[in-house]
Amino acid sequence: MGAPAQQDRRTEEVYWEPYMKKINILTIIMLLVSVGAAQTKKPKKFDPEKLLTPAEAQAILGTPVKRAREAEATGVTLQYLEDTERLMSESLSIQIHYGSGAEFARYVKQLKTDLNLDPKPVEGIGTKALYTEGQLVIQHGRHFSVVLFFSKRPDDERLKVLTEVAKKFLPRVPKV
Repeated sequence: MGAPAQQDRRTEEVYWEPYMKKINILTIIMLLVSVGAAQTKKPKKFDPEKLLTPAEAQAILGTPVKRAREAEATGVTLQYLEDTERLMSESLSIQIHYGSGAEFARYVKQLKTDLNLDPKPVEGIGTKALYTEGQLVIQHGRHFSVVLFFSKRPDDERLKVLTEVAKKFLPRVPKV
């Protein structure tokens, strides 16, 4: 390298030196921020499968199931679909409405007035439970849940399935 080339290189290094210091400082700050963010504990999202596993749903329904895609909802929603290509397959859904126990009475009233249904009491589930047409509505503590079973099975069999599902998942509902 000749003298003019060395001079140009040194001039360039002197020119970039303050910028390189700033870039290095910014890089260190970004590294520290990202490490801090990685260490910040975020509350874990509740996995609805802790309420009822696919294996349990399959055992109760007596047919293979697959989990439906999760939709945005209040509280927790879990749905299992019969693993078949048939159009009219069975489905089982659990909806938990946290802190909405007071809404239980309004929900039941709407079943009666809006849908003209006549819910019947079911003993031994939650604080209070009512059943109508493949739907079990349960008040449990400060919460209420709706368990739906879409099926062509007879009504008494649908109630039996829903009761079994409720007895499985209610003890697993997180205390919030």
